[in-house]
Amino acid sequence: MIKVRLHGEPAEIEKLIEIICNGFPAVRVLSISRNYKDRGASVYQRAYIDVAINEQATPPPAKPATAELIKIINKASS
Repeated sequence: MIKVRLHGEPAEIEKLIEIICNGFPAVRVLSISRNYKDRGASVYQRAYIDVAINEQATPPPAKPATAELIKIINKASS
């Protein structure tokens, strides 16, 4: 299991969680925490997700598909 901390504005965190849950079949999301506010007057929040590598999924390509990841993120933010 891998623990991931997300830090950003609430809408950004929600979008990234959606992308991770739906856009990466090789990643299985085990749990998602609620958002926690930063201290003080910060607009940022934190959320934590527990993930595991899904061994049953199709293996990733030999080289990271960075361009594809950027397309997915841009599509989700529009």
